[in-house]
Amino acid sequence: REATQRAVDVAFDALRRAIEERVEVEQVTDPTTGLYNNEALNEWIRAALGGRFWIAFLEVDKFKSINDRFGYDDADEVLKAIAEKLRDAASSFHGAAGYRAHGDEFYMGGLCDEHQAVDVTTFVDGVRAAIESLVVPATTREADIQATVSVGSVSYTHLRAHETVL
Repeated sequence: REATQRAVDVAFDALRRAIEERVEVEQVTDPTTGLYNNEALNEWIRAALGGRFWIAFLEVDKFKSINDRFGYDDADEVLKAIAEKLRDAASSFHGAAGYRAHGDEFYMGGLCDEHQAVDVTTFVDGVRAAIESLVVPATTREADIQATVSVGSVSYTHLRAHETVL
């Protein structure tokens, strides 16, 4: 009987831990895109302050017109496609991560050294170009959706800031 109770306790503990881990992930994940959310971005910024880091802001140009013309479902598909580009780019650049703060506002960030400021600028411009090359099929109209983004980035290394707005 004790062995059975121990097995049940172990199973309940494992289930509780799994639920807690899932809740933690959901608290820092944007439900539409699967990227980290604004809460996760704020946590990352607090942790990065005082060190060497870079951050980029990306905003979808005229996103309201995409919503108005194609509807929310298709506009969400654009956001998901952008998120995929950010994930792909982040996986190939110095431990970067992508975030959807809210609406049509995205961020990317990572740690860096003083020599990476130029690399970050080139990287962010590449991300911008990758997003602008997206063609998302619309389900509500006989047209494909393309979007442009405005981006800006800043790198903090050795208390010097390097800014670029594209």
